[in-house]
Amino acid sequence: LLPCHPKPRSDELLSSWIVRTASANRIALDAALGVRGADWRCKDLDINLPGSAVEHLSASTGISIDSIRRLSLESYRGVLFKTSPPNAALPPWVLPLRTKSFWGVQCCPQCLLENPYYRKMWRLAFAVTCTKHECLLVDACNVCGSPVAYQGEAKFLRSYPNLETRCQY
Repeated sequence: LLPCHPKPRSDELLSSWIVRTASANRIALDAALGVRGADWRCKDLDINLPGSAVEHLSASTGISIDSIRRLSLESYRGVLFKTSPPNAALPPWVLPLRTKSFWGVQCCPQCLLENPYYRKMWRLAFAVTCTKHECLLVDACNVCGSPVAYQGEAKFLRSYPNLETRCQY
């Protein structure tokens, strides 16, 4: 087991939990996933996490495979889409994590200040407000305009310096 294995929240996004696990153990995402190479970086981990990575995460954190799978967008199968979408063909109501041409994942800055993890609901295009704080979700830094990105190397969002959110600027 890894020394630190944060318990996933019931409404947490899989990629958020993976980032929190890697961060808590001060390891790269590759090591947390038990994979080598950049192939996984082209995939949306919330939709298509390789089975070997799920098994590695389960073995290294003590979290069951079923619990890990419930964090993925697969948990919306039968509710928001009929079958598992391939990585390249997300339904239009599921926001991408990040692209060069448009913004991706959204977040509520107040929720992140209280509990720094990303919610599954924030990946849905029709979720535009936070039901708890009654504010608009943000998808970009209000200083530089860069999309919200919590994976990879970047600076902290200057607008919200205490968040586990990173600005690409």
